[in-house]
Amino acid sequence: MKHRIRSWAVASTALAVGLASIFLFWIGARSGASGGDESSPQLTAPPGVSSPSLHVWGAPNRGLISSAPARYLGSAEAESFLLDGDKVYVLRRGTTTFVFPEVLLTSYHVVNDVMDGEPVAITYCLLAGSSSFFSRKVGDKVLTLGLTGHLYAGNSVLYDKETDTDWLQLNGEPLRGHYFGKARLSGKRLERSTWRRVKARPNLKVLAPLRDMEEYRAFQRDMEREQFGKKVVESQAELDSRLLPYTRGIGIIVHGESRFYPIDIHGSQTLEDDRVGGWNILILRDGSEDIARIFRRRVKDRVLDFELVDGALRDRQTSSRWDDEGLCIDGPLAGARLEAPTYSEVYWFAWASLYPDTRLLP
Repeated sequence: MKHRIRSWAVASTALAVGLASIFLFWIGARSGASGGDESSPQLTAPPGVSSPSLHVWGAPNRGLISSAPARYLGSAEAESFLLDGDKVYVLRRGTTTFVFPEVLLTSYHVVNDVMDGEPVAITYCLLAGSSSFFSRKVGDKVLTLGLTGHLYAGNSVLYDKETDTDWLQLNGEPLRGHYFGKARLSGKRLERSTWRRVKARPNLKVLAPLRDMEEYRAFQRDMEREQFGKKVVESQAELDSRLLPYTRGIGIIVHGESRFYPIDIHGSQTLEDDRVGGWNILILRDGSEDIARIFRRRVKDRVLDFELVDGALRDRQTSSRWDDEGLCIDGPLAGARLEAPTYSEVYWFAWASLYPDTRLLP
């Protein structure tokens, strides 16, 4: 009899431990504690964005705006139509720096191109304040991207002509169609800057206007005066009141954990270390220069801590000096480059609508 009681007690204990383990695993999964580490891929969820609280908004009109052809000019020629204060989006490919003026992207929305043999697309959404660079190759297919005329969470919805999949402009996630649940567009955000800051760089290629530049500037002014953004905000089911809707910031998701870092457009240079989804990251913001960057703080197998010394970015471990593009320009680590993860510069209302569980730094 004692043997039976002892056996029953052991079995009951094992069962309890097993159930507790399952419960703790379930709690961890529900809370987003994915247990990711520095070597794990950044995005672990299946491709696709879908929320019962959000809906596709607006009337489709795929023929309203056609994507622009990719034609580039050098820095000297671009000086004839760009102003020092013009906002531009920057992409570095090898030794060449591509520059996409915001005033042109406001009209074009999508630029399909081929760079070094790779089919790519440069996309922009004025309403959400977001720019992205995507590879147009998915598996064995090369896609041609265009604008549907729809919005989702205040962000433009793209489509491809080959499979009729709808894609979110912000991050290349499929919304519906052939690739939903199967693949996302591979890409990254473009760095936001001004023509004054980038025009002296070597090997510039600047996206060229197709018409008189004043037509583009007039269109951008009209878009801003029409208060389309107000209509977009009103179209959302619910707004997250933790920040004002049109707070600009940078958002990131790592292993299912999302974070948003507001940008003070009048603020001075700031530097913060953070840990998101098991990744150590660095957030660099300078409102006066309209700069916002996120970098991983890992160089090879070493995690670095950073500080600002007389306005310069230095790591505490080696005292090496880094520029705001993540390149080490002086010190023992000279020539090393900090990896830029996938992240988005976007208005708060759009990011919070897509990722309502986003955390803000205290």
